Amino acid sequence: MNVLFIDQTIREGMQYQGMMFNFDERKKILDYQNKLGVDVTQAGYPPAHPSESEMVARLSKYAQKNDFQLRIAGHCRARLEDAKWVLSTGIKDFHLHSGVNKAMLNKLTLDQVYEDLNKTVRAIRDETNESYIKVSLLDIGRTELDLLKKCATYLAMNLNVDILALPDTSGIMSPNSFAEKIKIIAAIIDETKTRIAVHCHNDLCMSSANTLLGIQAGASVVEATALGIGERNGIADIFIVGKFLKELGYLF
Repeated sequence: MNVLFIDQTIREGMQYQGMMFNFDERKKILDYQNKLGVDVTQAGYPPAHPSESEMVARLSKYAQKNDFQLRIAGHCRARLEDAKWVLSTGIKDFHLHSGVNKAMLNKLTLDQVYEDLNKTVRAIRDETNESYIKVSLLDIGRTELDLLKKCATYLAMNLNVDILALPDTSGIMSPNSFAEKIKIIAAIIDETKTRIAVHCHNDLCMSSANTLLGIQAGASVVEATALGIGERNGIADIFIVGKFLKELGYLF
């Protein structure tokens, strides 16, 4: 099986204490990611500030100018107003996130979440038919399985998103329980074109193990960073994950 790698070093690293990448540093990271053979780089969070939006747009132009093979993605909420910020950068990869656990649904109904997702995805595709859309459901460790199955089905079968990310955002899951949920969702959307991505935080030092077992359970997209840097205790390490997937016979 061919595994897609999304390197989130630039975006996740900005959430790590004491780190603040300037444009030249982001370019150096981008250069290395391209040489490493990364498929997609998550270059930032455009809605955070106009300067961040400009930074992502500059990185996209830099990659195009140098004929990089990797794709540039922008991260944002699955809300139309946020997606417009990403559209303004001129990039084609949209990494949207939406909350579906009970705590988040205290503020919105599931129908409202679906409405936001539908409106946002349709608007992106109306703007450009070259768009590549990933939606993350926050988060797999705190979402009941029945709710997770409903949302995954809607995204894969109704909206036909390219990638459905199932992140252990809270970093509370064990490898076995994480893999079991991935296996169940993978079976449900098996007949669709949607690929499953895994994004695992390292609060219990399980991020790389969870990522590896998630791929073995049916996911085909890895979200990771260099040295596992990122929010709180970081996420999976791209080098560790890549090494062991290669030993297991996976292709990149």
